[in-house]
Amino acid sequence: MSVSLFNGKLTKKLLFLQFMTFVVLSALFCIKSIEWGASALAGGVAAWIPNAIFLLISNRQKAHEEPQSYRIAWFFVVGEGFKVIFAIAILMIALGVFKAAVAPLVLTYLAVLFVQIIAPAVLSG
Repeated sequence: MSVSLFNGKLTKKLLFLQFMTFVVLSALFCIKSIEWGASALAGGVAAWIPNAIFLLISNRQKAHEEPQSYRIAWFFVVGEGFKVIFAIAILMIALGVFKAAVAPLVLTYLAVLFVQIIAPAVLSG
């Protein structure tokens, strides 16, 4: 996902759509059991929070300065690395400490990532 394609309004729409995706899926998984609903919530949080932090920081940096191309590349590499490490940490806590159910956790995590990929094309088009 290219940060330069997003303005502040599109970023907020994308984050809201991702948020609603994991909230709705968590509510649907709560029909089976509260444990499944909480596991789905953890999966959504593991995908949404790192992405939200990355998008908000990248929009702020873009607004404050005109960075050179090498700074954009390094920012992207460091930001994506942070997203991966933070997501893994949240997933490890959910699975290890809270003993989350794997199926709803993974399905919700993947659904939020799918929205992250598909939504920019739908929202900007």
